[in-house]
Amino acid sequence: MSDPGGEPLDPDEPLGERLLRAGVSAEQLDEATEAGSLELLALEHLAIPDLFRYPTVTSLAQFCAAGDIHKSVRQKRNAATRA
Repeated sequence: MSDPGGEPLDPDEPLGERLLRAGVSAEQLDEATEAGSLELLALEHLAIPDLFRYPTVTSLAQFCAAGDIHKSVRQKRNAATRA
């Protein structure tokens, strides 16, 4: 399995480093760490594809409840496997 940039995932990589590599700013990372919400920041940037497409919590919840998130993840994984 690889990340969206095509690099293999490293389970030992610290979450903060992974977020920086994904384009999260050091300022965002520091704020999330201080607020105790680093995991939420990771969900926002790593686990939920195309978050910007869901302008409201309701639309995101509908996406997740409909199982589309699983379909999207499968499609990305299959595309990465074929590449």
